[in-house]
Amino acid sequence: MSARSWLIGSAALAAIVAVVAIAFFRSADPDVPAQPAPATSIEFVPPSSSAPVPETTSKSTAGSAAAEDTLQQAFTVAYTWRPGQGDVTPNDAFMRARRWFTAALAQNYSVDARTERWPNAEWAEWAEAGTTVIADVRVDCSGCPPDTDSAVHRAITIRQSAVTGDRVTAIEPELVVWATVIHQDGQWLVDRISY
Repeated sequence: MSARSWLIGSAALAAIVAVVAIAFFRSADPDVPAQPAPATSIEFVPPSSSAPVPETTSKSTAGSAAAEDTLQQAFTVAYTWRPGQGDVTPNDAFMRARRWFTAALAQNYSVDARTERWPNAEWAEWAEAGTTVIADVRVDCSGCPPDTDSAVHRAITIRQSAVTGDRVTAIEPELVVWATVIHQDGQWLVDRISY
């Protein structure tokens, strides 16, 4: 595009903008000067109790809170590691969490609890320094299937911190897993963990 074409195009655009602005601010009465429209106020009206509340999670059932409590406890225990107090591997923490697992899942972790965050390099250092790895667990439902009376699916975000004496070091990155909790024998138990 040449400079002359650009100038002609810019001038035409400016003329169009001027015509639209004049038409917008022109008064109905030619003797009254044009003024912008008065500002309007917006009043906040709280929702009525009968208005539907938008859902941010999957449809909850009566047991959803209990299922989420099971997930919170299970993952807090499973991802709180004690290499400085005798844990040999994260397997030991998973075995402490088995009371919140189905028998099949507990059996899987009694053999090998290799996770996305298997700290081979740090483990010996943590054991020598007396470190405890603390888990901060958040149970969320973003894109989860609807809850049923027998199964609840959730995303679990796990943030870990290594605590050695009075020093706390965040372990990056945080870990996100999917978990399924089932209602079995009158209680909610973690049945599946997907990394």
